[in-house]
Amino acid sequence: MSICMSPLDAETVAAAKATLDDEGYAVIPSILDDSSIKLVHSRLWAAATETQNRGTDLHMPALDPNASNVRVFYLMELDAIFRELIQHPAALQIAKLVVGDQLLVSNFTANIARPGSGSMQLHSDQSLVVPDPWEHAWGVNIIWCLTDVYFENGATLFIPGSHRWKRKEEVPTDAAEMLKPFVAKAGSIVAMDARVWHTSGKNITEDKERALLFGFYTAPFLRQQVNWTAVFAREAEGVLSPELRELLGVDIDANVGRASKIGAGIEKHEAQRAPTSQNCRNRRIKCDEQSPCGYCGRRGLDCKKADFIVPERWPNARPPTRAAQESQPVVTRATQPTPEATAHIPESTYEIFQNIFGVDNDQSATSDLHSTIPPPSDDILTEEKAGLLRFYQDGIGVWMDIFDCSHTYQHEVVWYSLSSPLLMHAVCALSAKQMSLIQNKFLWEPVSSRFYGQSLSLLINELTKQSSTSDGELLLAATILLSSYELLAQPGIDYQRHLYGAQTLIFSRNIGSEGTSLEKASFWIFARQDVALALVNERPTLVPPVKWPAPPDSPPAAVEDAFGMKILWLLARVIEVKFGNGQVSSIERRVESLVAEIDLLWAGLPSHVRGVPMKQSHSEDEGLTRVWFCVPSASAACLYYHMAKILTYECLCEQTPVPPRQSDNMLKPIGYHARAIASICLFSDLADGALVVAVNPIFYAAKYIPSMALKTRLWGILDRIETQLGFYTRNRQTQLQLELKK
Repeated sequence: MSICMSPLDAETVAAAKATLDDEGYAVIPSILDDSSIKLVHSRLWAAATETQNRGTDLHMPALDPNASNVRVFYLMELDAIFRELIQHPAALQIAKLVVGDQLLVSNFTANIARPGSGSMQLHSDQSLVVPDPWEHAWGVNIIWCLTDVYFENGATLFIPGSHRWKRKEEVPTDAAEMLKPFVAKAGSIVAMDARVWHTSGKNITEDKERALLFGFYTAPFLRQQVNWTAVFAREAEGVLSPELRELLGVDIDANVGRASKIGAGIEKHEAQRAPTSQNCRNRRIKCDEQSPCGYCGRRGLDCKKADFIVPERWPNARPPTRAAQESQPVVTRATQPTPEATAHIPESTYEIFQNIFGVDNDQSATSDLHSTIPPPSDDILTEEKAGLLRFYQDGIGVWMDIFDCSHTYQHEVVWYSLSSPLLMHAVCALSAKQMSLIQNKFLWEPVSSRFYGQSLSLLINELTKQSSTSDGELLLAATILLSSYELLAQPGIDYQRHLYGAQTLIFSRNIGSEGTSLEKASFWIFARQDVALALVNERPTLVPPVKWPAPPDSPPAAVEDAFGMKILWLLARVIEVKFGNGQVSSIERRVESLVAEIDLLWAGLPSHVRGVPMKQSHSEDEGLTRVWFCVPSASAACLYYHMAKILTYECLCEQTPVPPRQSDNMLKPIGYHARAIASICLFSDLADGALVVAVNPIFYAAKYIPSMALKTRLWGILDRIETQLGFYTRNRQTQLQLELKK
């Protein structure tokens, strides 16, 4: 053996168990000596080089925000030293403490955080492979520290005690503020219960890397993350010891039931399998894999066979030619990017706009701004882009135009995108992101990350050159789309960062009555996002209502659209009063004035805009009224109206001490508006665009509806919005649960 394979003593094991039980992790120092650390570290970089030579990228956009994070997979197939580490007695002792004596190796990977690397999303490993509730620890990560690990060089950030959370709903909204770094010396192992919520840290040092190996052990009834039979298909007989074969679950008597001759039949299966027609894949229908296939043959279509998704990442992918290897830069420790090269890599629209428009930046700041992702070199409308444009037009584009009967974002933005690479890639990024949330994450997440990265590169190019007026409106539209992408990708307390770019452009362009139709449409989309996030975070809108362009009157806008924008503006003013800082007497006067404006607006609406009551067909609606709306914008605007009324009554209740009887009288109108919201959401067959608007109204309605049955039905709508539309609602569901405990 090339490394020391000594087991742990009983005292060390007992101490590790106590810490694991208490906080969900344990650090066991001095497992590897200095010579072993250097040996494994050098072999890791050799494995990274070999991985790249095989044509596999070391950067995983689906996991990490930039290329300063190096990921190396299939370590055990690349070097025997990693097969030794995964069987190390100390690692197995600790893993069995958590999982039990019977376990399997699910994965063994490496992550090297170089200076400038970013942080991934908060998660627990068990939540990725097992649905909740997580009653027991069915997995454990044994993390090998090949360098000292501390906060500044990107230590793993974790939440102590989070292994006790049994469901996603138990993860608090401020979980990011509870994170703490692992601190360990090189040569240590860190054991982490798979239920612990954690994320990778950012490496903010100038020249220090952080290198970790992650051995993921799981209970034998869980499907492994890696198909080891395929990884070791051709050389398994020679490199796998009986003990390792058992750990990998590749023997005939393992729980996965593999054949004794590993890899038997794989070549035959691959040779017989014909690729699917691209037309069938685009339409998501089963292909008969003939040539031509039945679907294409019946319609006289060109039956082009689709490529497999990212074939270069398959373990047995064909290695690149020698010429390709020579032309491809090889990553070694000597050729790592310098801190200067990584310091200004943008990871979001916020960083781009901060560099270009930030008040503390001088004019030279833009010259240092660059992206590692080159701008797309062509403007050809590929089948992939066409499919994403269609998905956008049928989905998010419709929702964005909820108060725009001209369908500016559904049609005009798509039309402009055919001549604007920035707009095209922003639309595709947003569409692919939503598809990753509601369809297939592993298929669409890399696609969305690719288009998003290219969009950032194009955004830099547009912002750092002189643009015409027409370019400016397209720039704003693209920024709105990219901020929407970021809100889907990273919901939470960073919402101000996501909206910063659009907010900056809105202030700089001074959009008012003279703005173009696209600029106005962009503003009102931003305004809806601003209001929604202000309500969630209980603070005034980022753009004060006094700086909003005047809401349009009808005509020329449709009466429903005009009502929607006007009530949104009034709602923003109510939010400013409720969550801003002001004197009690001033708040009362302002609320009374707002109530008068809201009531006047409501009284002047045609009856069909307020919803047409329908005759009750049965008596199981718990006192709710069935309402019918002509168009989705009317139902969405009415949801805003009823929520605004609830907020005004809340303001009065909070600011004015009132006797119990008078307080009860004030709760009656709140209950009326809460039931009105429930009626619209449950019995109006809301369109998807109106459902997105409904998230906050549902929250306020459920607070004041006493019936648990109705609350549950409203929670079900929130859950459907997240699972079927991809819009984050879990924070509102958690807040409702907290309200019940008060």
